[in-house]
Amino acid sequence: MRFSGVATTLKKTPLFDWHVARNAQMVPFAGWSMPLQYKGMGQVEAHHHVRNQAGLFDVSHMQQIVIRQPKQSHFMHSILPLSYAQPTNTSAYSVILNETGGIIDDCIATKWSDDSYYLVTNASRADAVREWLQRHQHKYQENTDTAVDISYLETHNQALLALQGPQAAAVLASHSETSLTSLFFGGVAQDLRLSGGAVVHLARSGYTGEDGFEISVERRDAVAVADLLANTTPTVPIGLGARDSLRLEAGMCLYGNDLWEDGLSVGEAGLAWTIAKDRRVKDQPTLFPGWQSVVPSLKLSAMAKRRVGLLIEKGPAARSAAKILDETENVIGSVSSGAPSPTLSQNIAMGYVPPQSAKVGTQLAVDVRGRRRQAEVVKMPFVESKYYRGI
Repeated sequence: MRFSGVATTLKKTPLFDWHVARNAQMVPFAGWSMPLQYKGMGQVEAHHHVRNQAGLFDVSHMQQIVIRQPKQSHFMHSILPLSYAQPTNTSAYSVILNETGGIIDDCIATKWSDDSYYLVTNASRADAVREWLQRHQHKYQENTDTAVDISYLETHNQALLALQGPQAAAVLASHSETSLTSLFFGGVAQDLRLSGGAVVHLARSGYTGEDGFEISVERRDAVAVADLLANTTPTVPIGLGARDSLRLEAGMCLYGNDLWEDGLSVGEAGLAWTIAKDRRVKDQPTLFPGWQSVVPSLKLSAMAKRRVGLLIEKGPAARSAAKILDETENVIGSVSSGAPSPTLSQNIAMGYVPPQSAKVGTQLAVDVRGRRRQAEVVKMPFVESKYYRGI
């Protein structure tokens, strides 16, 4: 994970003072002042706490967007490769693409109804996504004479929390009269009332590979909800440091490291599954941006590289941009994300290599600070996901 350099003015989430009061180490990230870790609990301990119990993250730096379109309109399908059959009150991981199929950002798209959607996009790509949305909104309205409303839930009015870990459901259930047993991974509950009266938007998802929830809450209730959850045993607040190692173990991409706009296709990134099957055909109500480039690029024969998982011998961890070598010492790719895995007690990494070197079990090497480290291509996720899919 790359932390920003010194910025003139860093943005603050609604929980900034809450973090400081809990002795968080604040660092610049994507233009925001965010907690790296909290006094008394190091990154590795925090990581294990989420894997074994429950942790609360402030992810209010993420951009939250509400899009409303007339019923029978296909604006959302004109901008994202979402399935036409996506059920109401479900979330789907998706990609925001330019006209040549380049990845502008990845996002979570929630369908509230046929005419209402909710998007969460990355803080580092907020301006690029806004420009892209505005451009497509104007184009769609001109071509169809249909009004589309896009609202940004600004951070000064809205916070976003993530409660993650095997005990997350029990913690949340203790503060809700609504049963969570029928809310499966990817499901959404609108207007859920918590103890104390706060009404939140709840999505059963996250960025750790564990069961968990993302909770959108109005600023006026943000501190109260954070206190409510963080003060419920065994929950503790967790910072960006552990969030990064958790998402890497889960094989999840970080935009700017594992994903970028130019010179990377959806297929090469290992995200072909985000292009719904009913969106790959030409005969459909509308095509998403870059369709002509994306669909052919999903074939293995069209890929110049592939994202892979690497298990690396013990020693210093391979970090972003470290060179990946074949058995004859030729440079064939580079690491996009790398770190020690607290769960596996082993160095892990993701990176890009030619398709012929991407098969699981392939023996490679990584140049770590000028020293050759043995590496093996392995299946991702590195740690088995534990999403809740029903009793």
